[in-house]
Amino acid sequence: MPNTVGLNDLGNPVRNPVTNSGNSGGVILDGVTEDGKVNTKRVVIDANSTTLPQAAFSYDASYVKLREATLTYTFPKTMISKWGPVKWIDLSVFGRNLWIIHKTFLIQIRKRTCLLGMHKGYKVEHIQQPEQ
Repeated sequence: MPNTVGLNDLGNPVRNPVTNSGNSGGVILDGVTEDGKVNTKRVVIDANSTTLPQAAFSYDASYVKLREATLTYTFPKTMISKWGPVKWIDLSVFGRNLWIIHKTFLIQIRKRTCLLGMHKGYKVEHIQQPEQ
């Protein structure tokens, strides 16, 4: 996956305009043409590029967490049989969202500042400020 900063295979900044000269910017993405030949077309590569694969802006946000735990004690029937019409009693303690065991996405995105919009039919989030 190419970055939107740095040098391309010609040694030029990837953000430079794509030209037919030796100082051309952009990158050549992996792939093949319609006739099966190796791709040789150089494309603009910046954050506004429509040819930039969306993976550049996707993050692995997987996690493992203890979502819910419940501890229940059921009183023995011999103990509660003396209490008249009561047939059983369960005493439970529970908790939710107790522990994030592992997470791969270390940058937290503020949910309060998320502005949703549409761009070319895709739902996108704008103005996301990472928190450390």
